[in-house]
Amino acid sequence: LVIPAYAESVSDQVSGFLLPTNVKSALTNEVICALDLGSKNFKFVSGHHVNGRIQTKLLNKISLNLGNELNQYDGVIRPNKLSELESVLGTFAKYCHNKGISKFLAIATSAVRNMKNNSEIVALARNAGIELEIADGQREGEIGYLAATYGEPNCIVAELGSHSCQIAWDDGNEIKVDPLNIGYQRIFEQFFRGPDDFGIASNIYRKYLDQHITHLPATAGGFSALAANSVAAIVLDKDKKDVRGTYLKRSDLQRKLNTFEQLSNTDFEGLKRSLDKASKTLPGMVFLDYIMDRSGHDQVLISDAELPVGLIVEYFKSKKVPSKVSH
Repeated sequence: LVIPAYAESVSDQVSGFLLPTNVKSALTNEVICALDLGSKNFKFVSGHHVNGRIQTKLLNKISLNLGNELNQYDGVIRPNKLSELESVLGTFAKYCHNKGISKFLAIATSAVRNMKNNSEIVALARNAGIELEIADGQREGEIGYLAATYGEPNCIVAELGSHSCQIAWDDGNEIKVDPLNIGYQRIFEQFFRGPDDFGIASNIYRKYLDQHITHLPATAGGFSALAANSVAAIVLDKDKKDVRGTYLKRSDLQRKLNTFEQLSNTDFEGLKRSLDKASKTLPGMVFLDYIMDRSGHDQVLISDAELPVGLIVEYFKSKKVPSKVSH
């Protein structure tokens, strides 16, 4: 990671977000930034409230693969990776300071919460002037729900991450979450790596979901999925950038699943080796189809929101600012 180059790229990408000079000073206190320290990627998002609208923008995404680090080193992050983290956190904090952004939110998810020495990351963040929240599965699901829906009630939001999974819904009174402490990496190794038949692997995984997803409302108005653009791209044979913010129909998903189920043993083994991000997309396709089957939905919105958006929405909702939203 080359920090000077990263800092320069952030400045370039944010030029479309920052307000014109003649109005920026009046709205500085409404501009905030949020950071997600995920198991695979760090995501940096800005948000502001202007003219009754919350607008958010993904400024940068950096792959640090904390989850892989923990898997390799018995749940501990090594000093050289801590140094990388320190540089990234310092750069984010410096960026906010230089832009006059006084409010900075940061959340860490599965990898950091399961890290044996996560107190060292909290200390590094604090030294950079960042109060880092380590979210449990419930909290991660709540923020994911806000990111995908901007707080609209009566929806289901699901995210199959690399090291954990959250299914959240709002019944009109509160956001409820069904968290699973397993992500697509372990799911692939546990259910898809061994079997030489996709149908068998899929059925075993569905039985696991039956046992661990205790409740799912069948009356929710909409179903959204976070971090599912790779799955939709495979199903629709499109580029990932072309499926963000679009709907994936269950009928299209089932056609792709049926195609995989018809593969010979040899062809399925070849698919696991050749398919782009197979460890993510194969479990992801079955996961989305399972949720739609249980909830009665015939399509899913492939949300283009990132988890930090939920922190920004929560912040403005806590201020009780009436808002429309866009990103």
